[in-house]
Amino acid sequence: VWDAGNLPHLRSASVFIRSIDEALALAARDELSQLTSLSIAFRCGLSGSSPFEPFLGNIIEPDEAAADAFFSKAGLDQLDRLAIIGYSMGYWGREGMGRLGLDALISSGLLQRLKHLRLQLLPLGDKGVATLAPASS
Repeated sequence: VWDAGNLPHLRSASVFIRSIDEALALAARDELSQLTSLSIAFRCGLSGSSPFEPFLGNIIEPDEAAADAFFSKAGLDQLDRLAIIGYSMGYWGREGMGRLGLDALISSGLLQRLKHLRLQLLPLGDKGVATLAPASS
């Protein structure tokens, strides 16, 4: 849809990112500056194993690299709602970006403008989530 033409009235989007190249291509789109709501899922790799420590989940390094590429380059000037969705692995497990991806989000300066942030099924653990508090004020 992004490549189909000009999308001048687009205010909301839900996207899957499957590679760093896709993250960079999306970040370069001018239409992002008009979005007020974005739901994004990084699906650049899978592990499939189910570790139990320190929490139930796998950090996927290509997802983190794609998140870094996207959040460092995307012009999300009007965005006030963001959802970042991980991947469910059965009942408790999850995979996706971790602390490095979260650090990229924090470094982007986007958190201060958001009115709504949803992090779903991400292997962040308590320490990962705790890093958001000082960055969002």
